[in-house]
Amino acid sequence: MYSKTEIQAIAKKLGLRPSRSQGQNFLVDQEALNDIVATADIQPGDKILEVGPGFGSLTFLLLEAGAEVHAVETDKILAANLHKQEPIWDNKLHVQQQDIRTANLEQIFHQQPYKVVANLPYNITSWFTRFIFEAPHKPQTMTLLLQKEVAERMVAKPGKMSLLALSVQYYSQPTITRIVPRVSFWPQPEVDSAVIHFAAIKEPNFAYKKELFRLAKIAFAGKRKQMHNTIKSGLKLSKPEAESLLKAADIAPTARPQELGLQDWKRLAKYIATKDQNML
Repeated sequence: MYSKTEIQAIAKKLGLRPSRSQGQNFLVDQEALNDIVATADIQPGDKILEVGPGFGSLTFLLLEAGAEVHAVETDKILAANLHKQEPIWDNKLHVQQQDIRTANLEQIFHQQPYKVVANLPYNITSWFTRFIFEAPHKPQTMTLLLQKEVAERMVAKPGKMSLLALSVQYYSQPTITRIVPRVSFWPQPEVDSAVIHFAAIKEPNFAYKKELFRLAKIAFAGKRKQMHNTIKSGLKLSKPEAESLLKAADIAPTARPQELGLQDWKRLAKYIATKDQNML
């Protein structure tokens, strides 16, 4: 683990100025780093995808825990600097200088089980989580350091649900394990962060996935409106038809989208799809 002073010295030696556009905010809090590794429950031999390893503070802790780390770093200077450490770790560290958005996970892991552990750049959070959850070869678990507000939206309960929360909870069981204040980074970002763990990542055995998300997008487009209004306009139904449909799926017509949990959406999507395949 490098201290803030050491990271600043290395950056100066490399001629590197942290880039805001690349989300380069380096975690310099030892307790937070240890917590990320502990939360990820690293076991000897685990294969890890780390995105944005930076100077390697988290990388080295993962290696010390016995993991084999595949580190994908878009910055050429940082990737080259970390690449120099590969011989020390006896073929357990693999550094790729690449934008994760062009990576092929199947080529990296060859259908072998893996976990994701990363201090993720804020600017790719939405893309990356969708990429992982929709990947044909999904990780077993994922532990990320994200913007606190985004992490809180992902773990929301009925009453504060959003399309983001629904999407995340469809594929995994997310929990926040630690809040990391902005002073724990160099350079210091404008917001606090949170460690969030996504357990039990899988493709659910649910036949009406497309219908569920089409329905949710319709409803959350008018999230302040009651469900009978959004369903009526989105599915081109009369008010009595919309209310009858919702009641049949055990959904209160006056409920709002943010008040429904994952099981409510599944039940509603299944009912509508089996009642009329052309409705959605």
